[in-house]
Amino acid sequence: MSVWQVLGIGEGFVRSGKVDSFELSGFVQAPSAREAASRALSIAKQQVAELTQMNEAAQRWPLINWNEIQEADALALSPGQLDKVELHWASDAA
Repeated sequence: MSVWQVLGIGEGFVRSGKVDSFELSGFVQAPSAREAASRALSIAKQQVAELTQMNEAAQRWPLINWNEIQEADALALSPGQLDKVELHWASDAA
């Protein structure tokens, strides 16, 4: 199993009555890049209720574009960084 650094941009999520976007990043352990994206999303869904809006398969929005998924050096990470993701809403940055 490899360690992956992930970076995704979420768009079209309704939060506090407004459509919003976010950046999701972190380090996860998974056998492949595709499964790393799935693992990162699963971890984030446990922390952020708005991500459950993606459950409707027929719906085009909201979505996450995975801008970067690359293998990372597990030895360079502290134990607290693995299988953790951060999510920052675009409206929070202002």
